Amino acid sequence: MPTPVPYQGVPDVTPRMEPTPSVGVNTPPAAFGTNLAEATEHLGGVTEAAGKELFDRAYAMQDLQVHADVNARLASMQNDMMNHYVDFSQLEGKNAVDGLGGYQSKLDEIRTKSGDGLSPIGQSYYDTESRNARYRLGLYGALHAAGEQKKYIVGSVDAGIASSMKMMELDPDNPAANDATIQKIRDDVAHKYADIGGMSPEEVTQKQNDTVNQAVQGQVRSLAKSNPIGAQKLLDDAIGKKEVYGEEASRLGDYVKWQRDLYGSRVSAGKVLNEGAGFALDSRKLPPDQILTALRASEGGSYTFRGPTVTDKAGNTGQPLGHYGVMSYNLQSWLRQSGLGPMSEDEFLNSRSAQDQLAAWKFGQYQDKYGSAKAAAKAWFGGEGSLNVSDDKLRDKNMSFTQYFHNFSGGVARGSSLADLSSAASTYADSQFKGDDDFKDAVVQRTIALHNQELAIRRDTDFNNQQAVASALVEGVGPQHKIPTTVDELRLDPKASAAWDDLSMNHPTELRSFLNQMAQNAKGDVAMTPERLNAWQKLYGEAIQDPQKFMTGTQDLSTLDLPRVQKMEIIRMRGAINKKQDAAPQMGHALTLLGHIGVLSAAGLTKEQDPDNLALFTGVLHNAMEQYQRDNGKSMDDETIKTTAGQLLSNVSAGRSFFHPFGQTKPWFESLDSVPDEAAKAISAEFNARGIMPSEQAILQAYLAAQYQEIYGKKVTPPNAGAK
Repeated sequence: MPTPVPYQGVPDVTPRMEPTPSVGVNTPPAAFGTNLAEATEHLGGVTEAAGKELFDRAYAMQDLQVHADVNARLASMQNDMMNHYVDFSQLEGKNAVDGLGGYQSKLDEIRTKSGDGLSPIGQSYYDTESRNARYRLGLYGALHAAGEQKKYIVGSVDAGIASSMKMMELDPDNPAANDATIQKIRDDVAHKYADIGGMSPEEVTQKQNDTVNQAVQGQVRSLAKSNPIGAQKLLDDAIGKKEVYGEEASRLGDYVKWQRDLYGSRVSAGKVLNEGAGFALDSRKLPPDQILTALRASEGGSYTFRGPTVTDKAGNTGQPLGHYGVMSYNLQSWLRQSGLGPMSEDEFLNSRSAQDQLAAWKFGQYQDKYGSAKAAAKAWFGGEGSLNVSDDKLRDKNMSFTQYFHNFSGGVARGSSLADLSSAASTYADSQFKGDDDFKDAVVQRTIALHNQELAIRRDTDFNNQQAVASALVEGVGPQHKIPTTVDELRLDPKASAAWDDLSMNHPTELRSFLNQMAQNAKGDVAMTPERLNAWQKLYGEAIQDPQKFMTGTQDLSTLDLPRVQKMEIIRMRGAINKKQDAAPQMGHALTLLGHIGVLSAAGLTKEQDPDNLALFTGVLHNAMEQYQRDNGKSMDDETIKTTAGQLLSNVSAGRSFFHPFGQTKPWFESLDSVPDEAAKAISAEFNARGIMPSEQAILQAYLAAQYQEIYGKKVTPPNAGAK
C-alpha cells in the first residue's frame, strides 16, 4: 500500500503574466498492459472476420446458383417466346387480329412452364425478370395485330374503292351511275379510311380528291377507247369541276385528243356519210334555202331512181321515188297538198323541179311540226312513227338507217358531192367541239377519205356484180353451160343470183341491159362477119390504146353486135383493166416494139392523129398473132412482129385480098370489109370437097387465116417500108 504524502496546501502566490511550466513524464504504454489488450482484441477481430468471410462466401455461392438457374429458365423462356412471336408476326390482316388472344395465352403458358421447379427465392427472381420479357413481347404482338387490323380495314376500304373504280371503267358512258359511284368513293374515304388512318380534315379532303382524280381518269381512259368524243367531253367537264388535275391529267388529255382526232373523226365521218348532213345538224331549224341542201346531202339519190318495194307498219306497200325517196303511196296526196298538179310516177321522176318543190314543202312541214331539222329528217326518212323508236331503226321501212340509205341509189357516199360532204362534216364537228379547228379538220379529212374509200369499194362491188351476171349470160350456167334467157334461168348460178339481187337493190336501172341480153340469147348467137370482125378488132384495139373508152363502150353488152365468144373476151378484158392490169400483155410488148422503130407514127397511127384506125390496126395485128400461135404453136418473135406489122401497113388495091403493086388505095388492115367473091367460092369448094357445108363464119375464118399466113409466112418488104 503506498505511503501517504502529507498535504501541504497551495501557497498564496500572486498571479503573474507568465505561463505555467510544462511537466513531461516518459511512461511507455506497455506499463499499463496495452500490448496485451491489443493482441487480444486483434485475435478476436481476426476470428470474427474469418467466420463472416466463410458465411458470406457460402451465401454468395448459393445466390449465384439460384441466379444461374433463373437465368437458364429465363433464356429458355425468352427463346420460346421469341419463336412464338416470330410465328405470330407472320400473320397478316384479319388472321393477326384473330390470333392475338391465342398469342397472349401462349406467352403466359411459356412463362409459367419455364418457371416450374424453382426455389422460392429463384421463383421470386424469375417472376421479376420474366414479367418484363412477357409484357414486352405481349406489347409487340398487340402492336403487330393492331397494325395488321388497320391494314386489313384500310385494305378492305381500298378494295371497295378499287372495285368502284373498276365499275366506272367497265361502264364509262353511264353518267348517273358514275356520279353515284364518285360520291360513294368520297364517302368511303371520309367515313372509313379517315377514321382508321387518323387523318386531319385537310388530309381527308386531299385523299378524297386524289382518289376521285384517279377514278375519273380511269373512266376517261376507258371511254376514250370506244367513244373518244364522249371521253373528251367527260374530261373537259371533270377538269371544269376540278375532279381531274395534275401531270397525269395532262398526259391523259393528250391521249384523249389523239384518240378523238384519230378514231373519233372516223366515227363522225361515218355518221356524216351514213346518216347525211341532215342528221349531222343539232336541234335547230334550217332556213328554207338550206332545206334542199341538207336533204340532198342526206339522201344522195338519183332523180330518176325507183327504189325497192317496202311495206310500212300500216301495211302500205310502195317504192321510194326520185332523189328524195318520196314513197309512192304518198305521192298523189303530197302533190295535191303542196300545190303541185297531179302527175304520174314517171312524170314525177322526170321532173327535177317538182321533186325539189315537193321535198322542200314536206320537210319544212315536218320541221315546223317537230321543232328541228334533225327531227324533221328522221320523220322524213323513217316515217313519223320512227320518232318514237331508236335512232338505229326506221320503223316504217322495217330496216336500219344505214341499210335504207345504201339501198337508196347507194346512199350519201355516192350521191353527194365532196363539197356537200365536207360542209356537213364541218358542221357536225363544230356542233361537237365548238371552235376546235383540229377536230374539224380531222373530221373533214376523214370524211373525204372514207367517201373515196366507200366509192372504191362500191365501184368494185358493182363491177364484180356486173361481171358475174354478164359472164353467166354469155358463157352459160350449170354443167351444160345453158345460156340464160330468163331471170329464173340466170338464178341457177348462185353467184350470178346474188349479184343480180345486189344490183336490183342498188342499181335497178342497170338491169335493163341484162334483160336485153337475155332477149338476144333467146334469138340465138350471131355469126362472125367481116363487119362484126371489123367492130371487134376496133374494140380490142381500144382496150389496149384507150382502156377508158373501151370500158365505157362495152358496159352494156346487149348493145354490141358480136358473137358470144367475143363478148366473153370483152368481159375478161374488162376485168383485167378494172384491176389496173394490161388487157393483152403480148400486144403491149408488140406495140412498144413498133413504137421504138417508129412505123406507127410514120403511118399517122397515133391517139392524136387517128385513134380509130390505131385501134383497128391493133386488133388486126392481134388476130394475126393469134393465128400465128395456132399455126406454129408458139408466139411471134420480134422480127416476125415487125414483118407482120409492115405487111399490115402496106397498101392494097380495093378489089384484091393480097398485095398488089398497082391500084393502092388503103392499108391492108383496113380492107376487111367483106370476103371477095372469088375467095369465098374457092373456100366453099374446098370445104365441099371434104363433105362440109361451110358457114359464113367458117369461110371468113379460113379467108383470114390464109391472109395472115401470107403476111407472116413470107419475108416481103412493104412498099412503104421507108417509114421505118
